Amino acid sequence: MLPYAKAFLSLVVLLQVLTRAEAEVALVNNVYEGLVVALDPKLPASTEADQQTIIDSVQDLLTKASAAIHAATDTRARLGQVTIVLPRSWAVAADADASGRESWSDAQVRVVAEGRFGNVPRAEQGGRCGVPGSRVEVPVQFAQDLTIQARYGSAGKVMAQEWLKYRYGVFEEHGYPGDGRPHVPRRAEQYDAGHRLHRP
Repeated sequence: MLPYAKAFLSLVVLLQVLTRAEAEVALVNNVYEGLVVALDPKLPASTEADQQTIIDSVQDLLTKASAAIHAATDTRARLGQVTIVLPRSWAVAADADASGRESWSDAQVRVVAEGRFGNVPRAEQGGRCGVPGSRVEVPVQFAQDLTIQARYGSAGKVMAQEWLKYRYGVFEEHGYPGDGRPHVPRRAEQYDAGHRLHRP
């Protein structure tokens, strides 16, 4: 992880509460503020150590996402304050700040026990191109398992792509092999040697 990446992200961990607040993410001075990430109560975390490992993995993933957004936008945007909503049943939640009003239903990003699309994060989009999505779903296995992350490339870039889909309604840029439609090559070695690659 880049040493300066942690400076991009300040995290506030909050205990999940019953009241609901309308959470909005705003881009203020090139920083996305107000992002709410909620952890699924069904996550496999029976011990305090397991719970802390999940929290640390999610924080690391968000730090990578912030760095990728920062690089992809030529330093014009990054994640700022992020609130992580913990399940009430977690032991580590007893030490958390319970002053916030964020909840599972408010979260723009949900870390789930099992993803509906396998182990890869996905933005839930219901509208047409340009219509923001409802949230990003991140399977806990993706946040924790570097082997799974390696299958999809940079974890930060994967999260940045899903963020764009969620925030701006950008449609999927990758095709699906076997779907009969052209798709963008997934690895640099799939490109022709004569073509120049732009890397941020």
